[in-house]
Amino acid sequence: MVIDFWVNEQQELKGYGFILWVVYLVWIALIIALYPACNWFNNYKNNNRDKWWLSYF
Repeated sequence: MVIDFWVNEQQELKGYGFILWVVYLVWIALIIALYPACNWFNNYKNNNRDKWWLSYF
């Protein structure tokens, strides 16, 4: 797709995508959903410092 003028003026893209508050809502939901997995991995790393693959070189 070649965009040769301002994106908002293209008729093919009218109504495409989501409004901003929906994007923020999805972003917040994703952060909340990923928090338990990140917290688990953090605890796993702290309790298994002897594993070489959990550390930076």
